[in-house]
Amino acid sequence: MSVPDLQRILDDLVRSAPESRAAMVLDADGAALVQATSGLPLPAEAISVRCQVLLQETLGVAERLDQGPVADVLLEADRGTLAMIPLRNGCCLCLVLQSGAPTGRGLFAARRAAACLNDLL
Repeated sequence: MSVPDLQRILDDLVRSAPESRAAMVLDADGAALVQATSGLPLPAEAISVRCQVLLQETLGVAERLDQGPVADVLLEADRGTLAMIPLRNGCCLCLVLQSGAPTGRGLFAARRAAACLNDLL
């Protein structure tokens, strides 16, 4: 795994996803391996572990309901959207979008980035 390559992918994601605030790759324990922001303040370290827990709980529910593999998880709130995409080795990609951002375009960009990240993990 090359951290500079991971960082390049996240930087590209934040630039290409309209109205993105931040992107992070988290390891299986919820620690941020790399992160990129659009310059807007975001407590990335404070939310990283919580994102990993939320994703793991969602994956567990999907498994218990026999729903098959989870492609992504979206959390839409008044002030923005959080997209989480499971990656290899228990890692995940998190993308934080501003309120009103085009979720479809952000998710499309995140899925493309996830494919590249999986090649490196």
